[in-house]
Amino acid sequence: MKIGFFVILFFIIESHVLASGSKIQGAPDSAKAFTLTIFEFNHAERLMKGAMKYIVTDTSIKVLNIPIFEEKGTIIFSKSLSKFTKSIAQISIANLDSLKDLYFNYCIMITSGNEYSLTFKNSSTSKSISLHDYYLKPIEDIIELVNKNLPEKYKIKYLTKETKQDCEL
Repeated sequence: MKIGFFVILFFIIESHVLASGSKIQGAPDSAKAFTLTIFEFNHAERLMKGAMKYIVTDTSIKVLNIPIFEEKGTIIFSKSLSKFTKSIAQISIANLDSLKDLYFNYCIMITSGNEYSLTFKNSSTSKSISLHDYYLKPIEDIIELVNKNLPEKYKIKYLTKETKQDCEL
């Protein structure tokens, strides 16, 4: 009888420890419903490689290749995701409201460099941000979270903090 009591007590304590240790620091227990769309291309490579479009939701991620002069693309990667995946839960609480809608790097000609466009939507927010060869730490953080769910060949290649962008018109 005493052994049974200790076995039950052990399982109760063990399940409590596992449950409390699995919470995401600063994030909800699971991702809130959201859609993040990232559109990326390099001006010099657009003709040959097209553009890449990443569609991330709380339950899936899709990567599309969109040839130049076409609106629809071809899905080249798709994966179901769990709302409990740490990186997805962190994206779901992203706070992009404080960022401007447009960032332009005057050190790079308008017909050169990398273009990034992000659109984030959830039940209470809708935010679009365009970046012309412009580095921002909050965008790098979001892209790193997305890249955690992608195979190496489909990862987004974002700029670095060393990107020169302090030129003036």
